[in-house]
Amino acid sequence: MIDVNRLLRGLLLRQAVLTGTPRRRQRAFPVLAIAVRRLPAVGDGSGTSRVAEGLPGKPDIHVVPAGHFAFLALCSPQLAAAVPRICTDVPAGFDRATFHREFNATLVKFFREQFGER
Repeated sequence: MIDVNRLLRGLLLRQAVLTGTPRRRQRAFPVLAIAVRRLPAVGDGSGTSRVAEGLPGKPDIHVVPAGHFAFLALCSPQLAAAVPRICTDVPAGFDRATFHREFNATLVKFFREQFGER
């Protein structure tokens, strides 16, 4: 499994080393972070905040009250029967279809605000 927090820290460190720019003097850039609320026994949920603290500027952070499988597309009945673990959202009652509509709208809004209407 990929440790996204370690990957991002590594990329930021690489940028600082390659550019010779200390983190506090790096140019800020827009960041939208959409993270899941951690589930018990999976982690303390502070990874997104720790990464955000290392970024120049202030990222826009949204926390989704679900597990990470919520980011997967909706499951067909066949896939849900074959692999229920990735098709069953936690907590019960989380609406994956609504989440994806809102997630897509959030991304479009962010890109339009940052890069203009194109």
